[in-house]
Parts: sequence; structure tokens; C-alpha cells
Amino acid sequence: MNMKGQVSGIDMLFSVAIFTTILLSAAITWTSAFSYSEQRQKDSTIEAAAFSTANQLVSYGGYPDDWDASNVAVIGLAKHPNVLDSAKLSAFASMNINSSKSLLGLERYGLHVRVFKTDAGGTNVSVFGEPPDVSATSIVVADSYSSLNGEMVVLRLTLWRLP
Repeated sequence: MNMKGQVSGIDMLFSVAIFTTILLSAAITWTSAFSYSEQRQKDSTIEAAAFSTANQLVSYGGYPDDWDASNVAVIGLAKHPNVLDSAKLSAFASMNINSSKSLLGLERYGLHVRVFKTDAGGTNVSVFGEPPDVSATSIVVADSYSSLNGEMVVLRLTLWRLP
């Protein structure tokens, strides 16, 4: 029998197996690269939100200028850039977490703000919100150095993606 130009069943099966393996490898690589890129974009978004919010809190006095928890439209904790106002810090600490997150544009994230002295003990001045729990993902910490009542303090803002 003349087999010129014909393919046997075993050759065909072998060729299809190789083609399928190559195709699946390419698909898995593509999916993995796309997933990594998407995760990186989400991480970049939460990082930008954390650093811009920390900067806003220590650089801006908020609106209205003499805001309290009942009339605040924009949250800011500064008397002057990098000089915190103790009354605004107290008002912020007394606010509802969901209201604060909404005013800061952080509804999609968990929020924890800690203001502490730069002394050896890192004495807390004010703490707002709950720290992230073990199920939190993409945790970002942004520190802003300021002064409060003539002492150096750090405002540490922690954001994380909610599960």
C-alpha cells in the first residue's frame, strides 16, 4: 500500500497532543500575566489612595474651617501644613468610621489611623478605626510627619482591601 502524503492515526494523535500542550501553555501564561497586571493595578490604586489621604489629613484644615463631626464636608486635621489641630484630631477620632471613609473617598477599603509621638515609646495621641485583621489583603501603610502642640508626631494611615 502506498502511504505517500497520508498520516497515520498515531502520528495524528501525537501532533494534536503537542499542539494542545503548546496552546494550553500559552493560555496559562497569558492568564497569569493578565492576573498579575490586574493585581498590580489594584495595588497601585490603594497605594495612591493611602498616600494622598495621609497627605490631605496633615496638609489641609478641612471644610468648613472650624468643622466638627456634625458639619464636616471635607476632613483635614491641620492648622497649617504639617501642624495638626488637636480639636480637629479629637473631632475626627469621635466620628463614625463609615462617615469618615465616605468623606475621604475610601469606602472600598478598611481604614485605621494612628497618631503617635516620635519619642522612644511611640506614645499614642489618637487612634481611629480598627487595625486590619488576618483576612485583609493589600495592606498599605502611609506615614506623614507633623507637629502637634509643639511635639513631633507621626500620622500613620493604614488601608487594606476588604474581603
